[in-house]
Amino acid sequence: MLYVLPLFLTIGRGEEMNFEDGLLVAESMDDLYAFANKMGGVEKIAFRDPVLDDRKKVLVQANRNLSPSIVNQLTAREKSLQITYVLANTPELRAHVANMLGNEIQKKLAFEASFASSLVKHKNFDIFTVMRSALNNDSFFTIMCRCLYEDFKIFPHLLDVALLSTGLYAEARLGQAHISELVTVFTAAMLHDYEIMSSPLWYEKDIFPAEDDHDIRSYGKLAAKALPEGVAEMVRMTNRLEARFAHAKNAKITDKWYNTTVELGSAVLNIVEYFMTALREYNTEEHSPGKDKASELQEILFLISYQASMGVFAKPLIYLFERHYEKYARIFAYGEEIAKIEQSCKYKVLALAYPKPRAVQVVCRDESVPCPLRISTSPLNVIQNVNKSVVRTGKPLSPGWYFKCQLSDQLPPPPFDL
Repeated sequence: MLYVLPLFLTIGRGEEMNFEDGLLVAESMDDLYAFANKMGGVEKIAFRDPVLDDRKKVLVQANRNLSPSIVNQLTAREKSLQITYVLANTPELRAHVANMLGNEIQKKLAFEASFASSLVKHKNFDIFTVMRSALNNDSFFTIMCRCLYEDFKIFPHLLDVALLSTGLYAEARLGQAHISELVTVFTAAMLHDYEIMSSPLWYEKDIFPAEDDHDIRSYGKLAAKALPEGVAEMVRMTNRLEARFAHAKNAKITDKWYNTTVELGSAVLNIVEYFMTALREYNTEEHSPGKDKASELQEILFLISYQASMGVFAKPLIYLFERHYEKYARIFAYGEEIAKIEQSCKYKVLALAYPKPRAVQVVCRDESVPCPLRISTSPLNVIQNVNKSVVRTGKPLSPGWYFKCQLSDQLPPPPFDL
């Protein structure tokens, strides 16, 4: 039976349509009608419990799809009913949400030259089957209903990350991924920014590193939901630049460099989120004034290659980027070479090629440590950190004077168009 529920968090655009874990709740018939209109019509809506009048007579059976006449009758009697409407996740509603998501996926994949399209199309899995399977989880389904109903501004970004992550994961598994693995990755990617999903200014928080810890807070909230095992854990380190993959620096794509599928999924999501975030930031005029798209992409590929060689990203995944962006092979090689020069420092962490991506000097971070390679003449005055903030490569140099290092002589010339 329907009953008065405890107060739910009110979220929406003036309506009081509520989305709890696995539950769709309308506080009034007006709210229900607004939701139904957005989700394909009242015919796709049913109540989870029967609607009773004050004499316990059944007005609407549970799980019976509604009609305009039923809605009109309930609206006329709403004041006397004084109930909250818990909706059923009907096959019709689930199918309509799947169609809405499928249409958006189709638009993304229409760009034949995109990285995601090349990974997802013509592979041994069907991304639409993965998406529909993900929607079978009630918690994920209700979150997607909210996302679509409230027109979250972040939705295109979530879909970009989900498509590229699912394709990259499948490729990394060499075609051996079970559909349940792909469903978990797709679900995690769609929810990776759960903490900031409803914010119109989500992009201001979606940076590296996650200074507001929104990835950790997303993990905490998702862990409390009835989602597929591994989803929350994959999200936990999404916006981190930490050397978690030093053990994979010499691994090939065919090597088993990860212990669990969750570890692989986390590595995939981490690098994809970085890549998509950097693309978004580099594509703003104020961030890269006067630069064309090819130059911006090359800088991003350099930073990904460099940081993979430092153990920040899983090196085997870089080979998949190289395969797609093969015409930029020299960029990947340049990033790897810069990382090797820095790591040849006796102290490993004191040498820094500067500035990136077109490094012309290697400087020492700490002049108090004795080192025979330090050049004590002609120190470099760093006035401000010129590396782009969204893609920080380790701890940036603070303004001040820095001694140069003899490793500068080993720096290769940057690719001419980087």
